[in-house]
Amino acid sequence: MGNQKKLLFFVIVIILITALFMGCSSTDIGENPQHIELQSQKDQQTSPSFSSEGEMKVHFIDVGQGDATLVQTPNNKTILIDAGDREWGSKVADYIESQGINTIDVVIATHPHADHIGGMADVIDSLNVEQIYMPKVSHTSKTFEDLLVTIQKKGLKVKTAKAGVVFDIDPSIEVLMIAPNSGKYENFNDYSVVLKIVYGNSSFIITGDAEETSEKEMLSKGYDVKADVLRVSHHGSRSSTTQQFLNAVDPKYAIISVGAHNKYGHPHDEILARLSNAAIDIYRTDTQGLIVITTNGQFYDINVNKKGSPNPNPNPSSISNADSTPIADPASIPTEKIDINSASLEELQDIIHIGAEYADQIIDLRPFKSIDELTKVNGIGDARLRDIIDEGKAFVKEEENEGSY
Repeated sequence: MGNQKKLLFFVIVIILITALFMGCSSTDIGENPQHIELQSQKDQQTSPSFSSEGEMKVHFIDVGQGDATLVQTPNNKTILIDAGDREWGSKVADYIESQGINTIDVVIATHPHADHIGGMADVIDSLNVEQIYMPKVSHTSKTFEDLLVTIQKKGLKVKTAKAGVVFDIDPSIEVLMIAPNSGKYENFNDYSVVLKIVYGNSSFIITGDAEETSEKEMLSKGYDVKADVLRVSHHGSRSSTTQQFLNAVDPKYAIISVGAHNKYGHPHDEILARLSNAAIDIYRTDTQGLIVITTNGQFYDINVNKKGSPNPNPNPSSISNADSTPIADPASIPTEKIDINSASLEELQDIIHIGAEYADQIIDLRPFKSIDELTKVNGIGDARLRDIIDEGKAFVKEEENEGSY
């Protein structure tokens, strides 16, 4: 019976995808702004006063352990990239409306993980949407199905998000998708849309959760990834922002969208160190809340929700800003142990990185002699295995692994 229900659910999702894809203000968002005026070019020495005309605004909305980015172009067009988890949907919609916006010209769902698309159904329900782009990949989650149903009810057709797509919504800016570059990946994160936006001398790279595979593809395809502002991929996970990719982008400012005390230990210390060693100013939604960058095509004005300044310090425990929230050590967070050899499909999905697809594979591959054998699962590599071990939930009972752990 369980297999029949699962097959029926999968068929429903496939039908919805086939029907939708075409060929080719809240009290905790936006209070108490603090302004920091910065330069768009590393060699410039002075910054003139800002004009209210011809500005582009990029809002990195604080949605906890998730992503949501709103772009307002100089000619009043809008792009929404992700909308956080389900609980944040109405708050994201309220924030967008508080900016005087009732129509979103382009909505982009970077990839089908709940912390990126969970709130999107509420946003689409609340606002007018002209176009929506998603990578051509399905997911068996209820969150993904609900989003497809909402899109269908609004009479929208999903356009395929892939590298090479150009948006002509505002002649004053250039907007180009530079990922995904392949039609099939081993993990959902690499399906993530990566967007480059250029306005005058100002430039942004906005990622989803793209990991090393996607980063290597962007570089091998010859895309110009150099940008002043990098929205750091995958909440600062060590599985992304490789040294090679970071060198190519060569940003001055890094934005990390991440939840305080999250169970994944994001952002990982090695990524913070990598950014710091490159003299990149780091802004984080967990310590600074909503982050809005305004540019006139030459200079940046960075407006943060909470008091604080750019933090280039790779060691969270030594941050001197009294208003900063310390990042929890994953080992200090209480966890419930999950035996991967006996856990149910649902229980396995409580482990970091394990969704329904990976949980199915784990069940098929059982028994495991040690946690290290999880690399047998298609899509779990060394970086993900390290995260799973660091989280401390997954284990193999001693009697089943002959005493080794």
